[in-house]
Amino acid sequence: MRVGAIQLEQRAHAYLENQKVTFELCVEALQSGCELLVIPELFSSGYLFPSFLDALQFAETSTGPTFYRIFELAKNYLATIVYGYVEYDQKTKRLHNSAAVVNQNGLVTNYRKLMTYVSDTIWATDGDQMPPIFQVNGVDATVMICADAEFPELSAQRNNFDPSIICLPTAWVDENCPSMTWWARVRESSSFMIAADLAGVEHGVQFSGGTSILSPSGDVLAKIDTGSGWISAELEFETRQSPKYETLSASLFLSTSTFSSQDLSIRVPTSIPGPRNGTLHIAALGGSNRQSLEEMCEVLANSSFFNQDISLGSDTLIVTIPSHLESDPSNDAAVDQLLAQTVQRCLKQTSYTDIIINVITQTLDGQKTYRSATRDQLHKSSLPDKLPVLQTAAGFPYSLLSCADLSSWSTCRDSSINGSLLLCISMSACVDWPVVKKQSSDIGLPPFPDHDLANTFNIARVRAGENNVAICVASSDSSATSIPSGVYGPDFFRYPYAESLMTPDQTGIHMTCLTVDNSPLLATNSETKNFSFVAYEKPYLRRRKPWIYASVQE
Repeated sequence: MRVGAIQLEQRAHAYLENQKVTFELCVEALQSGCELLVIPELFSSGYLFPSFLDALQFAETSTGPTFYRIFELAKNYLATIVYGYVEYDQKTKRLHNSAAVVNQNGLVTNYRKLMTYVSDTIWATDGDQMPPIFQVNGVDATVMICADAEFPELSAQRNNFDPSIICLPTAWVDENCPSMTWWARVRESSSFMIAADLAGVEHGVQFSGGTSILSPSGDVLAKIDTGSGWISAELEFETRQSPKYETLSASLFLSTSTFSSQDLSIRVPTSIPGPRNGTLHIAALGGSNRQSLEEMCEVLANSSFFNQDISLGSDTLIVTIPSHLESDPSNDAAVDQLLAQTVQRCLKQTSYTDIIINVITQTLDGQKTYRSATRDQLHKSSLPDKLPVLQTAAGFPYSLLSCADLSSWSTCRDSSINGSLLLCISMSACVDWPVVKKQSSDIGLPPFPDHDLANTFNIARVRAGENNVAICVASSDSSATSIPSGVYGPDFFRYPYAESLMTPDQTGIHMTCLTVDNSPLLATNSETKNFSFVAYEKPYLRRRKPWIYASVQE
């Protein structure tokens, strides 16, 4: 099947001009043989409206004037077309940020954006239905709109929902595209994605461009950087592997966390638990697969890291060590003792009141043991049970997870919903989610550093952002495709990122100072490797729609 996407460098509120340019591009794409074509979010009107009344000027019903123009194109070229528009509901008198799907027979389905973003909360009412399934020449497809893609709940495989194609009309901002979020969604759902983006600047807001067609493996099949234009690609569905159905916990869909535009404006705290304000020191121990756990603990205990007066401003240090193979299960008690002794050795060298060492060990038959050693106790668990969300003595909640857990959106989501603000990842290598160089459109962001860790698709960044947590990765794999050790902050789509990473030539201990508070601002300092983030608000989680998700579960 040949599919296509339109990118529009639109003019704000220039309705007729935007439609003229868009429909000319549509004709070109359809004449090339596109059977499915996606047009950007709110392409006619522009994206930014200061009020409901401003948006109302450009509103229409799902079968309004734009529908009829699209319908003519669909009939003439026997194609299916997806486009974004401001929808007016005649019954409720409300506006929605919507996407209509039209083919040669008429309106196929109309979808209302579930996850309205900062700007469209001013005028748009959230939708109340999950993304629909529709067919294009016998192939299942779905439609989501822009920020919907930030929530893996919407694209997760479930009963009667396993689309081969995700259509994404969008007005993506801040991030060079294709977005890391798009990449994560296609990898998780094993779906193709057609992301049609706006380009250019509207009222000072820079749209990302980077309209792309992505394969289920995350490969970019076609892309346009900046300006107006169209792309197309031939999709081969024979090679697509249906994703394995995940058994999703009830807590994932029944959380009482909610969001509304009123919440956004007055910043009401949610029911998701948060810690006291404070500062926490986080360290990742990077090493080599050739080093034993004993050698890694020796590196930690003898590090010059402790000769510095680093404990000022924090009473706790959390250290994560790369995952290790435990070839002899009878050594289990010895591992416990080794960690306890290392904690005590480190405490003697600093003024910290507590040092926590996290590590996951694995036997030859694949059995994992999760360990978190503190000054006074050892938290320990083996699969199928994982450690619950733990807390430091000062009340800071954290979780210990494996590479497989990081790969699973639902495991990370569960930890965050249950109050964790730091996910500690103990891993050797993450072969399922290799880091991939990101060939992105240049929308004028600052240049990436020479070591090139920034300009990559990296699942740790995505998980930190979509869950509003910090993620500490400790890996013994320093290859170019491995997730770098270090600490990733939640504001993952603006560069410079809130993160502090080890470059491939580094080993030993890498420390970050994390300040947690309820300030509405995210402060970063790339020189000192310190950053802070909003702990109490968890803005991404507050926008979830648990009552809708629950309605589609078994």
